[in-house]
Amino acid sequence: MSKISLKHSGGNVVSLNSPTNAPGAADVAFKLPNTDGSAGQFMKTDGSGNLSFDTISAPSSDFVKLSNVNSTTNVTSIDFQSLDITTYKAFKLVFAGIPATDSQEVRFQFMSGSNVISSSYYAWALIGVSGSSAHYEEMALNDSTARIHNGAGNASLEGWRFVMDIVMQTTNDYAGANNYACWAGNRVDPSGNYRLENGTLYYEYDTDTDGFKLVTSSGDFDKYSYTLYGVKR
Repeated sequence: MSKISLKHSGGNVVSLNSPTNAPGAADVAFKLPNTDGSAGQFMKTDGSGNLSFDTISAPSSDFVKLSNVNSTTNVTSIDFQSLDITTYKAFKLVFAGIPATDSQEVRFQFMSGSNVISSSYYAWALIGVSGSSAHYEEMALNDSTARIHNGAGNASLEGWRFVMDIVMQTTNDYAGANNYACWAGNRVDPSGNYRLENGTLYYEYDTDTDGFKLVTSSGDFDKYSYTLYGVKR
């Protein structure tokens, strides 16, 4: 076994040794790149002995950030239209917002294209606890929207904050009436009159959907921010 040795001016040696076992039927030769690579790159071979530098690719993920919005523009609704339900099986929404007027609920509806699904086939239920330690349960059947959170104030540091998972029915799914969502969050109130709430909803009628929207009970969103993620099939 032979080796190539490089001796440092300080006297230490760095060596490159030949393989312990003899190469196969042919000699093995490696051709170095003509130029240096960038910081953090690695050296690879093309299988024929030609070496080159390359960059390590970021690992792929089935959990993908689709959009991120931070807005101070007053809007009547926040729409998520024509989502890619072929690529994504489910969606996760991380949301925070303040209503333009006091004591506003935030409500949910599914969409198909630009059309809002507003027929009275929504069923929803939530449980919560208030800052006064009171426990409560609320629900509705045959509603035209689904309530996400109770009335929130429009002052600074008030509003709603929640995380929601949404699954929309497609013709490729086995389960019927599978327009479904669940959430957890709170109505924010710095005075201590907050509410912590968990809930679930579904649209009872067999309808393919590809989007959803958020509205308030009787007003606008003043400020809001959200991040929407997709979960690949």
